[in-house]
Amino acid sequence: MVRNTIEEAVLADSVGIDTFNVAEHYRAGFMNSAGAVVLPAIGARTKRIQLGTAVTVLSTQDPVRVFSEFSTVDAISSGRAQITLGRGALTDSGSCGTCDRHGHDDIRRVQPLIESVFVRFR
Repeated sequence: MVRNTIEEAVLADSVGIDTFNVAEHYRAGFMNSAGAVVLPAIGARTKRIQLGTAVTVLSTQDPVRVFSEFSTVDAISSGRAQITLGRGALTDSGSCGTCDRHGHDDIRRVQPLIESVFVRFR
């Protein structure tokens, strides 16, 4: 499934699609895309397509790591990384064991930090 996703992105780039996004899921039946791993692989094989996340769930990740990983995606893809931040809409998103299901206010605290750092380093 991951290799197919990369090939689909390469094809999308070759036919002129503007943006390719991968989603983050923690449920059976969905690929946990590991955007910070898949997107650089796509970036290394494409030239112009913007690379993004359909959502990066902050309630399941460390915001410093998110910044570090997506800064690397941005560097590998020559500035084509885009990030969409979210808090997770489904209660079973917390099944990965790291999610605070009641801590959705964290996105309001962390989002400005990540945005300001991305703007500063671009």
